[in-house]
Amino acid sequence: MAERPDDLHDLLRAAAHQRETSLAAASPTDGVLPRTVARVRRARRGAVAARVLLVAALVVGVAGAAWWVPSPQVPQPPASPSPATSPTPTPSPAGAATVDVPGLGPLVQAGRGDVEDAAEGAVLALWRAPAAEDDVRLLLVRPDGDVLHVVRAPDGARDLRAWDGGAAVVWSFGAQEAQAFRVDLLTGAAREVGSDAGAGTTTDGRPGERSPDGTAVLVRGEDGTVVVGADGVRTLQLPGPWCQVVGWSDAAHLLGTCTDAPAAGAVPHAADGPTVHLLDATSGQSVAQQALGAGDPFPVGRSVLTEVGLVVLAAPVAATSADVTATGPVCAGSLVTFDGLDPAGPLPVDRSARLDGSHLTSAPGRVLLAGRDACTDAPGPTTLEAVDLLTGDVSTLLPAPTDGAEGDGLLSWVGRG
Repeated sequence: MAERPDDLHDLLRAAAHQRETSLAAASPTDGVLPRTVARVRRARRGAVAARVLLVAALVVGVAGAAWWVPSPQVPQPPASPSPATSPTPTPSPAGAATVDVPGLGPLVQAGRGDVEDAAEGAVLALWRAPAAEDDVRLLLVRPDGDVLHVVRAPDGARDLRAWDGGAAVVWSFGAQEAQAFRVDLLTGAAREVGSDAGAGTTTDGRPGERSPDGTAVLVRGEDGTVVVGADGVRTLQLPGPWCQVVGWSDAAHLLGTCTDAPAAGAVPHAADGPTVHLLDATSGQSVAQQALGAGDPFPVGRSVLTEVGLVVLAAPVAATSADVTATGPVCAGSLVTFDGLDPAGPLPVDRSARLDGSHLTSAPGRVLLAGRDACTDAPGPTTLEAVDLLTGDVSTLLPAPTDGAEGDGLLSWVGRG
């Protein structure tokens, strides 16, 4: 066992004493003994100091080694498997099963987690290629633009009305009558559910537009515009016969438009007396209004309430015949954000003439709506476009069919319910 510093000190002291005794016995000359004793003592102190420094260096070295050596990895317990009914969606691995979709090519088959746990901003789309009359598919469009195949839709499916988790409501229009089906998005099984719309839906079975606080639903129907709330159904008494509701402005108010007479086209002229109104959501009566002049944006189509305000497709008042027809699209329109009655300014959309404002869906930081390759009444492939709410940049999420045929493509779509 190694000697401790105290043992060495005692040993050197004994050796020095023995040396002093032997020198004294030899009767050295004056001065020799003191000088020798001094040398021995200095040597002893040097040896002790050297040994102490050596021990200290060893201690520091061991401590440094202990600091430098990485801590051993503690095995982590295996993660608990996700429930079989709702696994967390993950990117599709390489070699995943694909399905050939006419007009789009091979698409990755969506799994249970992709459909049931779809991220905010995901869209379920009904797709039909022009060359495949009875081949209609349900597709999942992720917020990042990835498109997955879900299931085949019922024969004759033309309109997607609702999507909630693992099921969707699809309407099919055959030779006899319209039919509504509830489609299982995992198996493709379809069950007819009739055409009874019920409270909270429009007369064509579409879900109403929920208020920002979630307490009421705006429903447009054949018998007028109503608000369904916790206290029942309230029919709105709009300011005039040529008024319409655009959408929710806030939890207590709606944005609406009126004219003094029916407009000849989709957008009125300044002579038609167009006005924009802030309507009470309980009664429908106007609480504030503002007249519109030539060039002011007139809301057309539906709207969607986003984090930056109420976004709606709008066209200038006093539109010319080149801009609009009696029943055709609004080619001179642009997306406009309204803050109450005040338009906050149009989004700098670079493809506004191709956008269709009849249906809009909100996604984080974006608005989704349909688009076309050109502004025309003729049938043409429809695409799904995303418009950035800050920059106005437009990106195509679901393109037109790749075979170049006229018509179809995107038939309808809904956001996550």
